[in-house]
Amino acid sequence: MHDRMQYLRLMYTCLFETTINGGTCLDPLEFLFDVPADKQTWGGDASKTFMFAGKLKVSPILNATNNKN
Repeated sequence: MHDRMQYLRLMYTCLFETTINGGTCLDPLEFLFDVPADKQTWGGDASKTFMFAGKLKVSPILNATNNKN
């Protein structure tokens, strides 16, 4: 629960600063880093990864899973 509250604080702070100063909270990885062609270093396809608030790297699961539990 503590970690969730920290992410919530990060989200609200980023959105507030974006409202006041302009800018973005969700940026493609290429906006902040020079992403090399080395897929092993960047953990797969960097085009599906984004940065939240310039501090948190998000790699969503985009494939459907067949979980019947």
